Amino acid sequence: MTLSERQKRFCELYVKTGNATQSYIDAGYKARGASARANASKLLTNPNAKSYIEELTSQLKKDSIADADRVLQFLTKVMDGEVKEELGFVTDEGVEIVSLPINGTGRIRAAAELLKRYPLPVEVNLNTPTAINVNFDFKPEDVPEPED
Repeated sequence: MTLSERQKRFCELYVKTGNATQSYIDAGYKARGASARANASKLLTNPNAKSYIEELTSQLKKDSIADADRVLQFLTKVMDGEVKEELGFVTDEGVEIVSLPINGTGRIRAAAELLKRYPLPVEVNLNTPTAINVNFDFKPEDVPEPED
């Protein structure tokens, strides 16, 4: 047995709102009050409706949650200095917003997160203080003058 268009609409509304009774009414069913609540509850036990709701929920999760590749790509961009952060500076004219690459600490943390997933072939202790040279690639005129 397949679902009717109204049953599909009910399932879609239910996934969107989480309110079975209101979804039942909004899907176009005539029942109201206790009857709508009982019929909505019954429809939620329909195996085809349950399956459709699980499918819709799964798709929502897939669309809204970053997968591992997306997270790794973001961490790589942070490490490479491609991700900018906005900093606000108070000036005589108001607030000036400057967009700069993530600072060295943030870039090192991104690199450390990447190394957790792709360990180096040699043993490296990231908890031991180590001198690291970080080169920022921006022009001096991009950096606001410090306030006195």
